[in-house]
Amino acid sequence: MIKFNVTAEDIFSTKSDCYAFLLEENFVFSPELKKIAQLIFPQLEELFTHHKFTGQLFTSMRVPTTLDGRIVNFLFIGMGKLNKKKKIGVEIYRQLLGKIVNLMDAFEAESVAFRMPSPDLFDGSLEYLVQEPIEISVEYLAKQTAIIINMAVYRFTEFFSKPSVIKKKNVNLAQVTLVIDEKDKKEVERGLELGQLIAQAVNETRHLVDEPSTHKTPIYMAEKAREVAKKYNLGLTVFNKEQILAMGMGGIIGVSQGSANEPTFVILEYKTTKKDAPTIALVGKGITFDSGGLNTKKKSDMCHQKKDMAGAAAVMKTMQVLSVLKPDVNVIGVMPFAENMPDGKAMKDGDILRFYNGMTTEILNTDAEGRLILADALAYTVKNYKPDAIFNIATLTGSSPAFFGPIISPVMFRGNHLANQVKDAANKAGERICLMHLAGEYQNAVRSKIADLQNSENKKYRAGGITAAWFIYSFVGNIPFAHMDIAGTAANVPDISYCYEHIATGAGVRLMIELIMNWKVKK
Repeated sequence: MIKFNVTAEDIFSTKSDCYAFLLEENFVFSPELKKIAQLIFPQLEELFTHHKFTGQLFTSMRVPTTLDGRIVNFLFIGMGKLNKKKKIGVEIYRQLLGKIVNLMDAFEAESVAFRMPSPDLFDGSLEYLVQEPIEISVEYLAKQTAIIINMAVYRFTEFFSKPSVIKKKNVNLAQVTLVIDEKDKKEVERGLELGQLIAQAVNETRHLVDEPSTHKTPIYMAEKAREVAKKYNLGLTVFNKEQILAMGMGGIIGVSQGSANEPTFVILEYKTTKKDAPTIALVGKGITFDSGGLNTKKKSDMCHQKKDMAGAAAVMKTMQVLSVLKPDVNVIGVMPFAENMPDGKAMKDGDILRFYNGMTTEILNTDAEGRLILADALAYTVKNYKPDAIFNIATLTGSSPAFFGPIISPVMFRGNHLANQVKDAANKAGERICLMHLAGEYQNAVRSKIADLQNSENKKYRAGGITAAWFIYSFVGNIPFAHMDIAGTAANVPDISYCYEHIATGAGVRLMIELIMNWKVKK
C-alpha cells in the first residue's frame, strides 16, 4: 500500500522526487507558479509557451531540475476546461491521479507531493458531461485519492521469476504527500484511512482474478474465504461436493461434473448489533475457469476465462471491508465456486438439471453455466436468509460487453428503491453503470417446453444479457433484485488511467461498499 503523509506546510518543505500541479486550460500564471519561478525556475513561463502547454485535459509537461541539492521533477498536468460553474467532474480527478502515477512511473520517481484540490472545484458529476450530482467533501476527496492512487500502482507480477524484471514491471511510487489546509487535517486523515481500506480490498480482488485457474480452484477460493473470515471475524459456512449434492444443488453439480476440481459453496456473514436491521445478500458468480464445457469456447475467448470468478472475488473482499466499517445492516456474502470443463462425465446439451428449490432447467448450452450455479446459490439464500434485497454480480454474458463495451456495466433490476440506491452507490464510487428495468416481456425467453426453464434464450427474443438476468431472477421471487453484469468490465479495460489495461479491475467492490454503507430502508 502507498504511504500517505499530510502537511499544511509549503509544498517545497516536503522532500519528494516529484511535485505535481493540476492546471486548468488556459491557466493564468498564478502566485503559486510565480513562486516556483522566483525560487526555482525563472524561465517557467517561457517553458510553458515553448512546449505549448496550455492545460488541455490530460496533457502534461515535465521539468527536471535540482532543489536543495536533490534532483527533482516538476510535473504540470492539464485539467482541461472548467464548466460554466468553474468546476470539473470527480471522474476527471480520478483520471488525473492515474495520469500522475503513470507519468511518474516513466521516470521512476518514488515519491510525489501535490496540493489536494478543494471540494469547491468539483460539481459532483460522475461523467465529464452528464450531471449526476453527489456531495463532495474533503473527506470524500481524500478517500478517492487514496483509492485511485493505490489502484493505479497495482500490477500482477507474482509469476515473473527474476527480481530485476519484477522491479521493472512494478510501479516505483511508494509515498504521497498531500498538501492541505490545517483545518481539514482530521477529515483528510479519516478519508485516507477509509480509502486505504477500500483500495486494499479492490487490489486483493484484482489479484484473485489475475491468478491462473490451475492455481485458484474452487477449494482454493474456499480457503481464501476461510482466511478472510478468520482475520475479519466473519461468520463462515463452506459446503463441499458431497454436501452440495445432498442438498440437491443440481446446477453447481452439473457445471462441475466434467472437472477434476470439486465445487464448493461458500457463505460469509456479517451481523450488525442493531436490532431489526435489514438483511442484504451479495451474491457473486465463482466459475474459476470456464472452458464452455462441451460447447467449447473459441480460442480467442478461452484465454480470458480465469476471470470468470470476478463476481465472487468482489463479494469476498467487500465482506472484508464491511466487517471493519460495521454498517447497520446484516450482510450475507454468497459465493458458489465451480470449474466448467469438458469430460466424459460433463454436463451435456439436452440434460435436465434440478436445482435446490426443486425447479428444473433444460440445458441448451453448456457455456451458459454461470446462471446455473447462481440459481442454486440464490435459491439457498432466499430460503435460508430471507433477505430484504439481493445484489448479484457476475461475469455472466457475452452480450454485455458486445453492447456496453469494456467501460460500462449494465445493472438489471426489479424494484425501484433498490435501483436508486445502486445508482447512488455507483455515482459515489465512480463505477459506470447503466440501469435497466428487467422487462417482463422477456420472461418467456427462458421458458422450456420440457422443463421449468431453459438455460439459453429462445432465439426470437435475442437480448442475451436480459434473458440471462431473467433466468437467475426466476429463483428470487418478489425480493428486490439487482444484477450487475461485469463480463466486459472485470478485466482488460482500456482508457482508464488507474486500471492497468492487461489486468483485472476489481469491478463492483467500490460500488457494493457504498451500497451497503449508505443503505436506506424503504419507508
